[in-house]
Order: sequence, then C-alpha cells, then structure tokens
Amino acid sequence: MANLLGLIRPLVGNSGATHLVLFTKARREARMQLDNIALGTGTVEGVGFYVDPVTEVLVRERQQNATGFVAAFAYFDVALVDLGKGAIVAEQRVVASRTMAAPNSVATEVWSGISGAEKLRMLQGILRQEVARTLPALLKESN
Repeated sequence: MANLLGLIRPLVGNSGATHLVLFTKARREARMQLDNIALGTGTVEGVGFYVDPVTEVLVRERQQNATGFVAAFAYFDVALVDLGKGAIVAEQRVVASRTMAAPNSVATEVWSGISGAEKLRMLQGILRQEVARTLPALLKESN
C-alpha cells in the first residue's frame, strides 16, 4: 500500500484535496452467502460472479432443490488517505455476495438465463449497497 500511496500523491498533490478515498480489489477465500451459510471453494478477487454448478441448495421460497448457484460478489478494501500526511487514517474491508438459484435447475442454466443487462444491475446493486454501508463507517473510524 505504501508503494501505491507514493504513486498517487504526486497525481493529486495540486488538486487542493486533503483526503482520498481509495478502493482496491482484494483476494480472499470464496465465501458466498446463501441464507445462513457461506459456501464456496478457492479464492475470488475484486468484483464479479461465482458459479457453483454442483452444490445442492434449497430454494426456500419454494421449498425446492436446485443444483448449484450463481453469486455476484464484491471483495475489496476501502482506505481513507490523509494526503498531507501520506497515511491511511481509516480502513474497511468489504466481503459481500448475493446468491441466486432456481428450483429444479442447474447453475449453468441460471447463468445462461441472466441477461447481460441484469448481470450488470446485479453488480451495480451490490457495489452501491456496499459503498453506502462502508463510507459512513470509514469516516466515523477516522475521527
């Protein structure tokens, strides 16, 4: 992070800004939230989609099973940087996911059935929600 701050400070030095909110992608263990359990294998990074084609899940609304699930995820860190000091004064971690599964289907069918526009809305929604949740906490932490 220190290297990144060293590169950023000259770029914003004459802007008059006192602080910078910096978002950086984070690589973490895949933990997609499905009701009251977190599922996933491997690691994910940044913002994207996770497709699990094999895990049997229960779609609660219909009390039916589905094979696999699709999850939109956002894994990133947010830092508030004091540009005068060149130091991070507050940090927050974001690990968020929204899963979907369809009864009597497999995850690859669910993935194929989601339009590009809907996939974009899913990612925008999770990002808006997490930024709205994280920024007030970040500012509170810095005081």
